[in-house]
Order: sequence, then structure tokens, then C-alpha cells
Amino acid sequence: MKKLFSTLTLAACLGVFVSCTDNEQEMDMFKPANTNSEIEVINGGTMIKFRDMSAYQNALLKVSAMSAQERINYLDSLSFKPQVMIMKEADGELENICNMAADRTSFDALYQKYKQKYGQVFMFNESDPSDLSPYSRLFCPVDEHFVNSEGQFMIGDSLVNSKMYNDFEESEQQFTMVTTRDASTITSVNNAYSRQSKRKVGLRLTTGGSDAPGKTYIHATFTSQKKGAFGWVRYSTNYHVWFNIYGANFEFAQGGFLGYGPVYVPQDGYSFEFAIEMGGNETKILGRKSDGVNCFGSFEVWSRGVPYEQRGVSSVNL
Repeated sequence: MKKLFSTLTLAACLGVFVSCTDNEQEMDMFKPANTNSEIEVINGGTMIKFRDMSAYQNALLKVSAMSAQERINYLDSLSFKPQVMIMKEADGELENICNMAADRTSFDALYQKYKQKYGQVFMFNESDPSDLSPYSRLFCPVDEHFVNSEGQFMIGDSLVNSKMYNDFEESEQQFTMVTTRDASTITSVNNAYSRQSKRKVGLRLTTGGSDAPGKTYIHATFTSQKKGAFGWVRYSTNYHVWFNIYGANFEFAQGGFLGYGPVYVPQDGYSFEFAIEMGGNETKILGRKSDGVNCFGSFEVWSRGVPYEQRGVSSVNL
């Protein structure tokens, strides 16, 4: 049986990501001025503090029901710049550098300054000089919406340090990369990817956090790049995806994708597909599964720039 979901108007779909943190420690030095507020910006505007775990979960659920622009406006209204906003600025600055550079020599000089500027927060693909984009160091992709440049935020009086990769190569070790393939070959785990002459598209699945006892979120990170005069940079595209996930009572986060809140549809063992127009590095909640049980299956991704015939494919093991 196959269920088809037509093109969706996206909302930002965020998950609770406590399981993706390294540690928590008591920090008495961080005391908000207004303890009645659920979420506050403290420590000179450099950190977000949630009143308690419930406030933290409420904030994430609130953001999950917003459109992409509403999410940006909300984060801006906090007068705090989380890593997701820093990445957005970095992508825009890289595009400007590519447009401004007159030749390779001038580009290289500008790009080295760019890497020095953002290298303390993000990581770069040093094994492929043509890949110009910065990448998040965070293990749990949804952390980027509330962590500062050092990967930190607070819940109550506890400082939470998000777990981070040391470099790009380490982040790739948990995935088997795949380019194009025929319809019967699956060689990647939790990572579908295709690279054409001028366009790339990718989709990764990770787990972490929950909004209900006995459940774990499945996060989907969508990526797309285009090849310019100096290398690969991110761009917005229309993603097309197909899934068949079974085991662990998988539920599709249909409500979050449609923008009306955390509504889940039982989809275990049933294939489904949808199309999404968004930026070149976006993480959404795909759904959730039962704790302690693996789910399996397969998924495919293609885009406006990568045709269905050249789609990326991966198996699922989460």
C-alpha cells in the first residue's frame, strides 16, 4: 500500500535533543533577571536559558509549528544569534565572495579569510577543496536552533554542552556515502546522496530526543549544492523524497510538515513520498519510533537539479 503526500508547505520541525548532549553542569554564575520567563537571553546576550525542561520542550514545539520565515523572525526576536542563524549568514557571505571575486587568486585570498572567520564554529571538507560550504560540528542537528557559537545553552541552572565532531572526516564515518545507482542497488546507510556535473542533493537520517515517553525522534537533514566558478555552494531547491520505514512503530510527523503542530500518522511499513521547497541545509523531524527497537527500510531523494533517474538511495537502520 502506498500513501502519497503532495507538495507540502513547510514548517520548521524541531525535536527535543537532550540525548545528544555531552554533559550538564551546575553554573550558579548564570542567573536570569526574570525567573518567571520560560526562555531568556542571558550572559550578555550570548546564551539562551530555559526555565526548566518543560519550557525547553514547549519552545521547540512552538518553533516546530512555524513556517520557515516565522522561525527566522522568532529567533531574531530573541536578540540572540544561534548557530542556525550564523550558518545562514555564512552561506550568504560565501555567495557574495563568489560573486565578488574577479579571478581565482582574489577568490582564494577572500576564501581563506572566510574560513578563518567561521572555522572556530563550523568545519570544512578539507579532503575536497571544491566543496566550499561550512558544515555544522553538532552531532544532533536540531541543536543549531538554540545553541550559541560554542555549542551551549542552559536548562534551569544547568549548562548543556552539545556533543560535537572534531572535524568533517569524523562526521562522515557513521555514513557510507553513495553517488548514483540503479534502482536495485542500495549501498548507503541512513544517507542518500547524488552528485551530478552541476548539482548535488543529499538526505541524512539521525535520531535523538523525544516529545513522549518511549519515543525517539528521527531527524531528516536535507542538503543541496550547485557548482559555480570556484566550487560547490549551497542553494535552495525542490526536494523530492520517498520512504518505506518499518519496525519500531514508525510514525510520520505529518502535522509538523503541514504546520499545524505535533501530529503524527502511523506509517510503519507503508511507503510515502512528498516534495519540499527549501534551502540547501535544512533539518526537520521526519517522525518518531519506539525506544530500544531498530527501524529498517529504504529511502530515496532527488531534486529540481538532480533527476529521478539519478536519485540517491539509502537503506535505513536506526
